[in-house]
Amino acid sequence: MSDLPVHLREDLTRVYTKFHHQEGIPKFKDFTTGRTMIDECELMCRLHRVSRSEADEYAALSYTRAIEAQEKNLLTDRVTIKVDADVIADKDYPMQPTSLDVLSKLNAVSTDFSKKWGLGNSPNKFGTVTAGNSSKIADGGAVVLISSEKKALDFGYQPLATIKDYVTTCHNPENDFLGGSVYAIAKLMKKNRLKFSDIGVWEIHEAFAAQIVYTLKCLNDEHFLQQNLNISESFGKLTPNDINKCGGTLAFGHPLSATGSRLINMACQQLKLKNEKYAIVCSCATGGQV
Repeated sequence: MSDLPVHLREDLTRVYTKFHHQEGIPKFKDFTTGRTMIDECELMCRLHRVSRSEADEYAALSYTRAIEAQEKNLLTDRVTIKVDADVIADKDYPMQPTSLDVLSKLNAVSTDFSKKWGLGNSPNKFGTVTAGNSSKIADGGAVVLISSEKKALDFGYQPLATIKDYVTTCHNPENDFLGGSVYAIAKLMKKNRLKFSDIGVWEIHEAFAAQIVYTLKCLNDEHFLQQNLNISESFGKLTPNDINKCGGTLAFGHPLSATGSRLINMACQQLKLKNEKYAIVCSCATGGQV
């Protein structure tokens, strides 16, 4: 991910890496809506009343949990990289402590969103998305080996967990681009007749802190579930204290495709450490998909 926004052949990389770097970040723009991820998040915040303070509060929680998990060596089994007998890395870097006070002082990335997209006056006129409450581009890697239990044992591997069920969802990205996690989780819960209290481990991708706030609000809103998913039953209450207990993508960074495998690895580890029965792992994709 350090090579973004340009990917080159190895021989060309050796030439171009001699050039000086220009400060900037790539603007990931979705082809279905023509909007950037930041614009999508700002639109979601305005349409569904997610405040800047709510986003910053959750971001601070994610960082705090990740640092605590690292200090307690809860992530060592999933982070340690060895070459022969030498430990190359046993922690995620960089991960600096932060606070709600620090996060609240950061400038919003976009302050003209309402005018730009013709939304008129907005309660979030100064913008919600900042560098502190958004996932950052990061280098990283993760792998998950999936097989039948028999085949794993045949090769001498002890399975970490069993995939009991999965769902995929897709909805209109124009109206709810970052809301896919809501639909996927609710669909899975209903399909398996589960309550939130039945799930011991939650690993939900944190693209933006505001996206997590919105996801929790919708999953706890019986009217939303009835109107948008035709689900009449309540799953109970899901709070920030229930999910991503070792921190999330906001703190660890987002190396795109590797994030999904990281979520699964962390869920497997937490299931074992806490002796829990069920985990839910959820990661969104482009175009309103999960």
